[in-house]
Amino acid sequence: MKQTPTLPAVENVNEKVARLKAKILTRNPRSDSNAWLSSRNPARGFGKHELYPLGFKMASDELVDHLLEDGSPSHWNEAMVYPIFFGYRHYLELRMTNQIRRFSGFPTDGPKIRKSHMLIGLWNHLRRLAEKQYGEDRFTDRFDEAQCYVQVLHELDEQSLSFRYPDADFPVRDEDTEFGVVNLENLKEHVAQLSNWMDKLGLN
Repeated sequence: MKQTPTLPAVENVNEKVARLKAKILTRNPRSDSNAWLSSRNPARGFGKHELYPLGFKMASDELVDHLLEDGSPSHWNEAMVYPIFFGYRHYLELRMTNQIRRFSGFPTDGPKIRKSHMLIGLWNHLRRLAEKQYGEDRFTDRFDEAQCYVQVLHELDEQSLSFRYPDADFPVRDEDTEFGVVNLENLKEHVAQLSNWMDKLGLN
């Protein structure tokens, strides 16, 4: 009579899980193999709210640069475009949310600020707070310019779903635009320009 395989004892499973988790969370003697979950030098002003957006942008920048190198297999672009675009978009979402928190006096309910992932909604909220802080007419042209860059990313991925899930649709607003290709080099430049505009507006 064939015996039915038994599941390992819960204790054994828990022990193995604990060992595996400890392996990931154990400091490596090679310093370049460790990633600290907060800044090792708080005096530099880098906390989680700064490191999260910075990390997503840096990761997407590095992936684009790698794909543009000579010798990189061209089919990698079709796989990498999804984390690249998501990283850039998430960078912007986190950066705007952080700035909203600053203008709002660092409320204790920070996560509730982000009621949706819609970039244009976050931008409108941030712009109102910034105009209240700096004066409505002081940076009008710069705000309008930056908003154009935000609007592009919003229209390409309204809910932060299109580049996360394969069954999500790509929103196409312009009838004469076929959303069949993403120019990675231009995408990187677009995000860099938007980041520069936000720097000029003091939206760090």
